[in-house]
Amino acid sequence: MIGQDCGKLETPDRPKFAVVRKSERLRLPDQPGEDVPSYFFESLDFSVTDRKLQAFFAEFSARSKESKRHQHNGAELVYVLKGRLTLSIAGSDFVLDEGDAIHFDAAHRTATGATTRPPAQPS
Repeated sequence: MIGQDCGKLETPDRPKFAVVRKSERLRLPDQPGEDVPSYFFESLDFSVTDRKLQAFFAEFSARSKESKRHQHNGAELVYVLKGRLTLSIAGSDFVLDEGDAIHFDAAHRTATGATTRPPAQPS
């Protein structure tokens, strides 16, 4: 479909897909009404009605505080594009640097936040 900018297309002989343009996404705080949100997030698949996973882009400011502990069904995959992120998952703390990733069961209580802690040193 050259020349047609279609956000979503589904036909019996083609897989379902969704194109979500940056200009179409809403940037929302994790907790509305907070003076300094822990992070902002954008849904990367809001136009898909029958999701097998939920994809988000999240941005953590260096001056933000740790998020409130939360949990939900499913799994999370976090990939750090830039900076450093601390995650507290089920009582264990993890520091992720640029290019690091972590996958975990989201049923565990989790808190996240940007950090300015120095990198962990190898032993």
